[in-house]
Amino acid sequence: MGERKATIIVLFFCFSLLGSISGIAFASSQNWSEVTRLTGESPGVSKTDFTIEHVKWRIRWEYYAVNPHPALSLFDFRVFENKSEEPIYDAPSSWATNSTNGTGTLHFSKTGTFFIDCISSCDTYTIIIEQDLESIPEFPAWIILPLLITATLVIMVCKQKLHKTPNQQSY
Repeated sequence: MGERKATIIVLFFCFSLLGSISGIAFASSQNWSEVTRLTGESPGVSKTDFTIEHVKWRIRWEYYAVNPHPALSLFDFRVFENKSEEPIYDAPSSWATNSTNGTGTLHFSKTGTFFIDCISSCDTYTIIIEQDLESIPEFPAWIILPLLITATLVIMVCKQKLHKTPNQQSY
């Protein structure tokens, strides 16, 4: 009877463990999912915060200025971690590029809550923040205890089964 209870408990913890890690997505390579987007069709300032759950993420952007004097067009953005004072990325300002359009991509490897701040005098711009669903989300610390309990119960059940094998009699 005790063996049956232990088996039920092991199965319960195994199913609980499977349910807790179901957030991991196993998908094809380059499986990018959009988290948020900033767009503008006139000069101004855009701000937004976003949460990244997967280790790999990126920021893609493009801007276009109709202004006949590219030096008068500005496109600049900064990324902050958890609304801190210091940016983790400060884009080089487009003032120095003398260009009427531009594109780019930045890659990051960090989870958490971030904040993006964009200043633009361009006619149109788009900033897209995406995360790679193929990358494994940050490992939650609370999962360690259920793993240890499950491993302990599996060892206990296996040990009980080994001791119940009948002894062979010698003749």
